[in-house]
Amino acid sequence: MTDIPVYTLPANLPWPTPSSLPTPPSSSAPPPPLAKAPRQQKSCAACRLRRVKCERRDGEDGCVGCRTRGLQCVVAETKKRVTRRNGKRVKAAKELYGEVETIGSPKTPPSSSVPFTSSSAANVPHISYSSADTRLGTIELKENFMSNLLDSFFTFRSVTVFDGDVDFRTAFDLAGRRIDQLSDANQVLCAAYLAIGARCTDHPGLLGPNAPRLSDLRDISRSVDRDLSPYGQARAEVCKELTVKALALADEKGLFRKASPEGVAALLLIENLLPLPADGPASVGTYFAHIYNHQVRELLTRAQNDPEVRQKVQGTVLSWTAYTRDALVSAFLGQSATFSDDELWLLRSEEDAPPGLPEELLRPLSPSHEQNYWRLLTSFVHWVTDLARETPAGLTSVRAMKAPRMNEAFAAEFVKRIRVAMETVPELKRRMQLLKGGQRFLRDAATLVRGLRLSAVNLSFLLKRVVDDRIAARPAGIISDLGALAAPSPSLQTLPGQAYWDRLAILQREANFQVFLASREIVSVLKETLQAGIPLGSHEWLDLRSIQLMFTRLPLWMRAILDQPSQEEGGLEGFTIDDKLHDLRWTARAIRSIGWSFAELTTALPWVLSEIANLETRRVLFYPTASTSAAEGIDFDSLLSQLSSASPDSSSFSPLSSGFSPGVPSTPHEFTTPAEFDALLTSLGEETSPLHQLDTMDGDPNSLGIGAAVGATAIPYGSRPPPL
Repeated sequence: MTDIPVYTLPANLPWPTPSSLPTPPSSSAPPPPLAKAPRQQKSCAACRLRRVKCERRDGEDGCVGCRTRGLQCVVAETKKRVTRRNGKRVKAAKELYGEVETIGSPKTPPSSSVPFTSSSAANVPHISYSSADTRLGTIELKENFMSNLLDSFFTFRSVTVFDGDVDFRTAFDLAGRRIDQLSDANQVLCAAYLAIGARCTDHPGLLGPNAPRLSDLRDISRSVDRDLSPYGQARAEVCKELTVKALALADEKGLFRKASPEGVAALLLIENLLPLPADGPASVGTYFAHIYNHQVRELLTRAQNDPEVRQKVQGTVLSWTAYTRDALVSAFLGQSATFSDDELWLLRSEEDAPPGLPEELLRPLSPSHEQNYWRLLTSFVHWVTDLARETPAGLTSVRAMKAPRMNEAFAAEFVKRIRVAMETVPELKRRMQLLKGGQRFLRDAATLVRGLRLSAVNLSFLLKRVVDDRIAARPAGIISDLGALAAPSPSLQTLPGQAYWDRLAILQREANFQVFLASREIVSVLKETLQAGIPLGSHEWLDLRSIQLMFTRLPLWMRAILDQPSQEEGGLEGFTIDDKLHDLRWTARAIRSIGWSFAELTTALPWVLSEIANLETRRVLFYPTASTSAAEGIDFDSLLSQLSSASPDSSSFSPLSSGFSPGVPSTPHEFTTPAEFDALLTSLGEETSPLHQLDTMDGDPNSLGIGAAVGATAIPYGSRPPPL
C-alpha cells in the first residue's frame, strides 16, 4: 500500500551480525556479466508519427522518408521502461537482509559478552546499498510494520470493530494478504484497522525495546501507579498519521458515495479515530453520521432482494451501532432521528418491537441463559434509543428550547425512564455472567453491556445540561440562588410564575442526583474493567469514540461525585467520605492505565490527585486518630470482602477495626469547636457497628448497579437527594 508512511528506525535496534550480512565477492569469483547494451532505436520521430516503416540505407544520414520529403531526421525519444516490483522481489530482499531488525545501522554497538572495539568494527564487511536495494528494504520495512499493526489490531478483536459482520480477515486471506488486491471498501477498512492497531501496537521500532509487550499488558492493567503515557504519545502520533491516510483513501475510493457494509464499517471506525471537536460532544459525527446512516438505510432496502447484503446489515451489530448512535446524536443535537419506524422494523429482521424493560423484567425466565440475556439486552437497547429519539421533541429541539416553559411532563418521564434503565443494569449483568460459550463470545457480550450502560449515562448528562440552561436563563428577580433555599419563601410566592421556578428547582436537584448516580456508574465500569485485566483504551473495552467521550467528560462526572455531600457532612445516607476516596482512587488508577494508548486523556490526573489529598485531609476531621497515609490508603476491596462474608447479625463485627484504633467510633460525630471535640473524645463509649450504613450493598435486590462491583457501596433506589 503506497500511502503508508515510511518511518525512520531508531538507533536502539540490534546491530547486524555477520551471518545476516551478504557475503562479499571473492577475488577468484568470476566477474559479473556485463549489462546488455540498449537496443539501437531505428525509427525516427516523423515515421513513428506517421506510423510507417523507417528505412535507412548504409552510409546515409537520415531515413529514406525524411530525405525524400526534405525533413531533418530526428531519432524518436524512448521512455524508460518502468519495472514493477512484485512479491518475488520482496521475498528475495527478505532472504537477503533478514527481518526489519537487520536493516539500518545503530549508533551504539550491541551489548554482548565480547567488548566492541574499533578492530572488531574493521572486520565487519562494508555494505554499499544501491538505490534498488534501499527501495526493496523500504518495502520490506513497510510490509513488516503493517503486518505488526494488523496483528496488534486482531489481538483485541472485538464486537466494536464489526469484524464478525464484514469478515475482513477472510477477504484479506483470499487476496493473498495484499492490500492492493482488496476491494476499494476493504482497502479503506484495512487502513482504519491499521490506525486502530497503532493504538495498541508494541512494535519496538515505534516504542523502543523497553516498551511493555501486549502479552504483558493485561497484568500491567491490574497493577497501579505505572505511568505509560510516553508510549501512548508515540502511538497517538502514528495513529493520527494513519487516520489522515485512511480518510484520504476513503475519499479517493469513493466511500462517501457508494454504499456497502464494508464502507459503512470503515466510516464508523474513521469517525471513532477522529478527535472530538473543541465545542463539545454534542456536535460529534454530524457529517459522518449523515453519510453512513443514509448508506445503512439504502442497504436495508437493498437487503430485501440481496441475501448477502441482508446477512451483513439486518440485525447485525454494525447496523444497530449506526442506529443507536443516530438516536443519541439526534437527542444531543435536537434534530429528528434519521431512521424511520419502517426502517427500524427492517433492522429488527421484520419482527415486532420487544416489550419495555418493566414488562421484560416481569416475564418468566427461559431455561436458556443465552435467550434470557438477548431478550433483556434487546429491550434495553429499545428502551434507551426510544427515549433518545423522543428527546428532541420534548427537550432539545429548537421549538422546545424556545418555548416559554420546559415540558415538565416529559422531563419527569425522562427522569423516570432513565432511572428504570439504571436499575436494570444489575439484572443485565447477572444474565451476562450466566452465559456460557467461547472466550470471544463472552468478551463481546461484556463489551455490549458496557456500551449500553454508558449510553444511559450520557442521557443523564443531557438532562442536566437542559435544566441548567433553563434555570440560567430565568428572569431577573425570581430567585437569586435556587439551591440555597430550603423552602420557598412566602414573600416570593406572590411573584408571577414562581411556582414554575420552584418546580424547576426541584427538577434540577433530581437531575443533579441522577448525574451523581451516573458518575458512580462510570467509576463502577472503570473498576470492573481494571479488575478484569482489560487494558483501558483497547477496542476490546469500548469503541474509541466512547473512550474519548468518557475521559473528556471526566471533570464533569468527577465534580458530581465531589459536590455530593457525604454522610459525615450531613448528606446522603450510605455515601461516606471513604466512598468518595474509593471512587477517586479508582479514577486516578484508570487515568494512569489509559495513558498506554491515549496519552492525551491523562491531563486530569494532577487535579484528581490533588482532590484525593484534600479529601484525605478532610477525612481526618471526622476520624482524627485514623492515621492513614495518603500513599497507603485503606484496602477497600479487602474491607468489603470481609463485610460480604460476615453474617448479618454479627453485632461484634466491625469492618473498620483493621484500619482504626479500638477507641474510635465507627459512626462519625459532627463538631464545630475544639471544645466539643475534646468533650466527645472523653465521653466515648462502646464502639458501635457501622453495619447499618452498609447493609444495602450487593445482596439487596433494590440496590443500584453501582454497588454490584466488589468494593463499591451501593446507593438504594429509593434514595433521593435531601429535600428542599
